[in-house]
Amino acid sequence: MTTAFWTRAVCSLKPPPALSAALEAVHSDEQTPLRPPIRLFLDLGRVSARKPPPGLSRSGSSPGRDDPAVSKTVSPLPSGMAVRRKREKDHAVYFGTFTCYQWIPLLHMTNAYDAVYKWMHIAHGLGYRFFGYAIMPNHFHFVIRVPEGGAVNTVLANGKRFLAYEIIERSKALGLDDVLLQLQQGVRASDSARKQKHRVFATSTDLIELFDARMIEQKLKYIHANPVSKKWHLVDDAVEYPHSSFAFYADGRNREAPLDAYQAHGYLGGKGAPW
Repeated sequence: MTTAFWTRAVCSLKPPPALSAALEAVHSDEQTPLRPPIRLFLDLGRVSARKPPPGLSRSGSSPGRDDPAVSKTVSPLPSGMAVRRKREKDHAVYFGTFTCYQWIPLLHMTNAYDAVYKWMHIAHGLGYRFFGYAIMPNHFHFVIRVPEGGAVNTVLANGKRFLAYEIIERSKALGLDDVLLQLQQGVRASDSARKQKHRVFATSTDLIELFDARMIEQKLKYIHANPVSKKWHLVDDAVEYPHSSFAFYADGRNREAPLDAYQAHGYLGGKGAPW
């Protein structure tokens, strides 16, 4: 990571606005003044953190796999396992990825970033909450929380259909005939039976359940590092990449995506910063 990347990570001691409001509510019963839950320091190029204040300790309420009020009938999956199965678990948090067919940079070629944001707002209106994201040229990472009675498979499948339609229409308007032909060749017999004419995304959505703050932070750190990775190097400073949630956590800036701080939903046992 560049020096600028880590310097930005500690540039502010203030939590995101959404988190500040949540912390005010936590402390209102105790009648204690609100203190920032995270004090970050630059220590030999590494980020460290103090313990959160009383009331926000690791032993506090944090929805997880052992909470019977959260779990329904689907048992937790082993960490790191991504499979295609129906998931109906209220308030579960998932790390997900949409990958363009054969890693073609369709999102960049058609400038479909705005379409991704539109779908995120639609999902938000249905009660889903996004804790973080990064839209890359050929894939889209996100961390999503499922509402009461939600079905994450359904909302993700609808999202991929919506984005696929937008990408195809924009490809036609831009005259990307070679790309359209390649997407047509990716259609399987089962897809044709459903009258699908183009394969825009990989057939399955990588989906991994996250059970606590540490797991959420691990995935957010991975997501936020994508634009400045050696492979992509889209920007020198992660906070300046316009299509990720890094700036939201670094200095409170919220761009076009509907975002919630994960801490505001009770995930308080991590280091306190997703970088």
